[in-house]
Amino acid sequence: MLEVSALINGLCWTVSLLVTWEVAALDLRLFVYLVLAGVLASGTTFLAPVPWVFGGFFVGLYIPMLLASLGYLGARGTYLFPLLLLYGAVVLRHAWGGWRFFQEQVTHERERHVLAERYRRAKVEAENALAEKSWFLAAASHDLRQPLHALGLTLEAARQRNANAEVAGLLD
Repeated sequence: MLEVSALINGLCWTVSLLVTWEVAALDLRLFVYLVLAGVLASGTTFLAPVPWVFGGFFVGLYIPMLLASLGYLGARGTYLFPLLLLYGAVVLRHAWGGWRFFQEQVTHERERHVLAERYRRAKVEAENALAEKSWFLAAASHDLRQPLHALGLTLEAARQRNANAEVAGLLD
């Protein structure tokens, strides 16, 4: 639907050729061609990322401009026709470059999302590993302190019950 709309839009711009065909001086006709060439260039910049929409606009504007050049500009049209062919090739090349640039940007954006998701997952994994390490150290610390504490209690109990002076030195 958009490509049909773009085709109609391009054709609407060429109405200016019909309106000025019989009544306009050559200077105005050349100006009309310059305006149409500018509109085509501008449309190329904005529509190139969507080739089928650009194609409709290009066909609707460029083909009538090209065909009308021979009759619309009189004898000068024979000189303008090859320039219009070259201009069309340049516009198509520019549109192709714009489309490629757009595709590269989309690819980079997708890669950025993938990298961001990998980073997020790695961060979660790192946070989980840190929590597990903290839990392990707390458990190991508790498990190591408990026998030492029990040993200290046992030693203190042995000191309190000891009546032998020889053993008291060892307990101290």
